[in-house]
Amino acid sequence: MRPFTPCARQLSSCSRPWVIQALRSLTTSTPHTASAPSDDNPSTASSAAPLTPFPPDPSSPHHSLSTFLTYATTTGLSPSTSVYTGTHFEYTVLYSLRRLGFHLVRCGGRSDAGIDLVGTWLPALPIPSPPRIKVLVQCKALAAGITPAAVREMEGMGAGAPKGWRGEGVLRLMVAGRAATKGVREAMGRSPGAMGFGMIKGGKIEQLVWNRKVEQLGLEEAGVGLRFWEEGEKRGKEVVLIWRGEVIESLDEGSQRWIESNMY
Repeated sequence: MRPFTPCARQLSSCSRPWVIQALRSLTTSTPHTASAPSDDNPSTASSAAPLTPFPPDPSSPHHSLSTFLTYATTTGLSPSTSVYTGTHFEYTVLYSLRRLGFHLVRCGGRSDAGIDLVGTWLPALPIPSPPRIKVLVQCKALAAGITPAAVREMEGMGAGAPKGWRGEGVLRLMVAGRAATKGVREAMGRSPGAMGFGMIKGGKIEQLVWNRKVEQLGLEEAGVGLRFWEEGEKRGKEVVLIWRGEVIESLDEGSQRWIESNMY
């Protein structure tokens, strides 16, 4: 299992006027070739397969960040409560990850087995058969940092996953508002299953790392980089996907409109 090893390599082959800094080295293995779809290999499921195991709950009083904020105002739900903080962060993660090709739905409820979001990652890689990676997401809207113990808890999270989202080919992704510590990265590197970690702040993905098992799902030549942005007086950074030294834009115009109409 290869550990997470950040590097300082600059990617100068990108023709767009962005500053990109690689977060992890790119491999030089042969291009990914998708194997035949099978129940034992969820990452190569048929393109006609559903992206989520179930649709959004029609009985829920909210179905997006904007409708949740309306619901919170109407019911007097205080922003200081754990319910408000947790639900707000879950919606923020759902829409933020959509920008990288994640198609997710909220689980909700007390019997969610620690799974907050579930769905499929469709990275827009320029190859004939891009991977379809099934994902279980655990959102950590905590002020405190994440410890390696949380990684061990995630390893057993798949037992309560929906049908079709269990097994070795499913990515378990933890997302928090703070960066992964060295201990957390090393624990994920030792994990026998496909596991990753993301940090999201203000709707921007600022960190995304994964272990060797995730690479084996079809991301052998993929990596992530940082794009530095400016919006008026605001400045920041966000993660972009890198494929063979080039920035990959996973978000089409339709998905961008969908995010904006549901998130704001």
